[in-house]
This record gives sequence, C-alpha cells and structure tokens, in this order.
Amino acid sequence: MVVNEKALSKFINFFNLKIVRYILVVLLGAACLLLIFYVQYPIQSFLLNSQFFYKINSLIIQALIYGVIASLMQRTSTFAVSLLAPNICIGGFLSGAALGIAEAVSYSSAYVMSYGFKFFISFEFLVRISKVLFHASSTGIISFGLKEKKFGYYYIPIILIDTILNSLSVFANISAKNQKNVTLISIIVTVLLFIYFLFLANIVRFNTEKKGETKKISSNRENERIKKLVEKRKMEGKK
Repeated sequence: MVVNEKALSKFINFFNLKIVRYILVVLLGAACLLLIFYVQYPIQSFLLNSQFFYKINSLIIQALIYGVIASLMQRTSTFAVSLLAPNICIGGFLSGAALGIAEAVSYSSAYVMSYGFKFFISFEFLVRISKVLFHASSTGIISFGLKEKKFGYYYIPIILIDTILNSLSVFANISAKNQKNVTLISIIVTVLLFIYFLFLANIVRFNTEKKGETKKISSNRENERIKKLVEKRKMEGKK
C-alpha cells in the first residue's frame, strides 16, 4: 500500500482552512442531536422505568436526575465538537447554536406544517430562538473556560444552570401556568448568558472602560502639551 503524500498534504491543508473547520463544527454540532435521541433519551427512559426511580419518592430528585443527564450529554458533546475550531470560544457558540437549530427543526416541524407562517410570529417560535441562544451561549462560555485554563470554573456553573432549567421543564408539563413561568425564567437566564458570552468574547464592553480609556488619552495629551510649553519657555529664556 502506497500513500500519495501530495494528495494527503492537500487534504490536510484543506482541513486546516479555518472556514472548513468551522463548517465541520457546525455539522457535528447539529449531529449531536443524534446523541440526544439515541443516548440521552434511552438512558432517561431506562431510569424512569427502573426500580431505582420507583424507590425515590420525590419528584424534585427525579427531575434533577433527569435534568443532569440532559445537561451533561448536551453540553459535553457540543463542547467536545468546539475543540475542532480554530477559536474554541467561537466554535463552542457555533456548535451549540447548530444543536439548538437542529433541535428546533426537529421539534417544530409539526407546528410549521400545521400553522404555516403563523408559527414564526407565535410564542413557540420565541421559545425556540431562546433555546438556540441558550445552547450557543452556554457551550461558548464553557469553551472560553478551557481557553482561559479555568475549565471547571465555567463548566460546573453552566451544568448546574442547565440542570435546573431542564429539571424545571419537568414541572412545566404539569400545568399551563407552570409552563409559562418556566419559559419566562428560561428566557431571562438565556438573555443573561448571551450577554455574558458577548462580554467574555470581547464583542461588547461596558461603557465605563471606554470612558476610562478616553480619560487616560486626554490626560496624556494634556501632559504632552504642558511639557512642550515648558520646553518652549526654556528656549525663550536662553535667548
């Protein structure tokens, strides 16, 4: 067996292209939906139907177990995909967004078929957009943690937040009122995480920092002006 080194080199160079790696991250991020269907759901179903769950006489504990399985599976898989990206912070956001979009298409296709364009101006569509942003922001934050060599400081809080929201979704199915409250909480948390991700990724900055930089520049300019004025007077004194 002879390896065509030229062809292999072209393939490696092609894979090393940034755009190709980002496309791969998006595709694999969307493919993480298969892990939800064929790994996460079977595990949750197995536990729900086991004697272990019957012995737990607490809906809260059952919901937390259900939620932690979902959060570990989804966040870890999308984070692992982000490692292929040239910038893992951006890769985390893209892989999470891809999973959220794939999930939205899978779960909302029936709504679109039934309601058509009305779906895109419905509350359900807002919920789906929120879930896409949550997947993207939470995975992006975890990836940022690895980039800063503080993986645990970011991974554990995100897993806890995700677990709580997934657990609350169990109670949301009990009544319509609960569903609205849980959805509102999820949207608020998602907005906060999205803003936090933008801050970590240096996409946005607080105005106070900008004002501080402007003040520093003005101060430097004033010092330069005074220095030149002093030198000018010295020259005039010598004359």
